[in-house]
Amino acid sequence: MKLTIYTPSYWPKIGGLETISQIIATECAGLECDVTVLTDDLLLNTDARAEENNVKIVRTKYFKSMLSTFSESDVILFMNISLKILPIAIASRKPIVLSHHIDYSDKKLKNKILSFVKRTITIFFSNIYVSSYISKKMFGRGCIIPNAYDSNIFYQENNIIKKVDFVFCGRIVSDKGVNILIEAFQELLQKFPCATLLIIGDGEEKNRLEKLTQKLNLQKNIIFAGILQGKELGNRLRECRCMVVPSLWKEPFGIVALEGLACCDYVIATDQGGLPEALGGLGLLSKPDKDDLAMKMLSVMAYINDESNENIIEKNLVKEKKEKFLIKHHPKKVAQDYLNFCFSKVKR
Repeated sequence: MKLTIYTPSYWPKIGGLETISQIIATECAGLECDVTVLTDDLLLNTDARAEENNVKIVRTKYFKSMLSTFSESDVILFMNISLKILPIAIASRKPIVLSHHIDYSDKKLKNKILSFVKRTITIFFSNIYVSSYISKKMFGRGCIIPNAYDSNIFYQENNIIKKVDFVFCGRIVSDKGVNILIEAFQELLQKFPCATLLIIGDGEEKNRLEKLTQKLNLQKNIIFAGILQGKELGNRLRECRCMVVPSLWKEPFGIVALEGLACCDYVIATDQGGLPEALGGLGLLSKPDKDDLAMKMLSVMAYINDESNENIIEKNLVKEKKEKFLIKHHPKKVAQDYLNFCFSKVKR
């Protein structure tokens, strides 16, 4: 069976959509499906065709190339709605499944209208939603298939020395709440002056927050590591005790929370959007403000330093629960769920 996945952006770009698109494509190809990724996100500003991990990658902005690629498919999977590309897929007369990784909301009037149109379109197609939070935002019915994480990179290892207390991993932009995290961490230092925070990633807020760290004289406690990827990222996360996801906006899901569950002992995330679903009750939820976040971080530090027998038993039970929870987010499991849903729409 042939599956074409349309995504507006794809590897080597970095982001949540790029990550899940690559995972789904690679794993579906590993399940003996003929997979093509189609994107209008060009590299070097030119059309290109390539193959990686048995996945054919077509980069083009041309109508004919897109239509030809769609027409060769048995089923087409969209990673988010593109009003520009969807009509081309419809012209191919192939079954279409829309997967939704955002809620399409926007404060600008023009984008509010586009958001309403996209949510209405879901009524007429088969839909996959990454969380019940996203599902409730749409008008069309669909199936909830939660996101996957890369289990080859993110996993626990015994006997790893935990060198860092807290870690943030993601884009360093205002809606990710890194500034709130630094403020909360500053409060924590009053009780735990030797605590450490590792900030992984890059973005428009990075320079300002580095200067703030210097101004507060916290260079010994807060480390900016820049962008890390692949095995290097997994190795650094395994050295951290607690992942913090302090997002101020409502994350549709939050793959980074899964990566934290897989690598770190604890995860703290804000109590909105799809993050509670991503944690599955296996982490601490915080309000998106520095005071509540500081309180949750303090409770983690107290938990870390509690070496009682009861606490050790509880930690082992939590570890077992995390392993069971992560099974449903395993790449092969999620890819198989996608394939089952997509090919159920193909007329035999």
